[in-house]
Amino acid sequence: GREAAAPGRLARELLVAARAACVGPPGAEAAPRAVDVPLVGISWVCLPGAPPRAVGPAPIGGPRAALAAAAIDLSDDLRTLVADDLAIVIDPASSAEPPGGARVRVGHAVVRGLVPFGRASNLGAIARTALLGSTAAMVACVAAIVVLRARVARRALALLVGLSGAAGALLVFSSLERGPAPAVLYLVVPLAGVLAPIVAGLLAHRRTPG
Repeated sequence: GREAAAPGRLARELLVAARAACVGPPGAEAAPRAVDVPLVGISWVCLPGAPPRAVGPAPIGGPRAALAAAAIDLSDDLRTLVADDLAIVIDPASSAEPPGGARVRVGHAVVRGLVPFGRASNLGAIARTALLGSTAAMVACVAAIVVLRARVARRALALLVGLSGAAGALLVFSSLERGPAPAVLYLVVPLAGVLAPIVAGLLAHRRTPG
């Protein structure tokens, strides 16, 4: 739940776990290793006698720019990157102006304004849990009442009524999560979850033999 509101926390945990896997357990035989970090697009590279280095595409410089760093940290919203002993290399072919290409190395860097590979939820963990939990309970009750009142006898139609509420609520919820939205708009989620089985029940009642 907390990672939805702050996806950078999960990214940091993945970075730490991947680095530990690259270094290996204490006393392990020194050997070249490379461990990819899921979702982040960065790999830890470990060579005998050298500290681990994070290697991957650079956040600046175009698609043919690469970075290497001794340490990398990401903000909770994934829009800020902090790196130690950072080196960025830009391929000359990716630069539109002569002489093209660049090589930059700094001891400590903070890069802000990044486009995140995911986005934080508009709701906190408690609010999101309460919303989805209450919506699920309401949808289940309404769907059951609709099936009984509409006398839906066919299993397929009853299943359609039951699933329509969850599908409608999740569709509205995911639409709201795609961009910034005030919390009050999330009241539409349970409303959509309740209306969907009612509409589906009316349609199923028409298709049910008298």
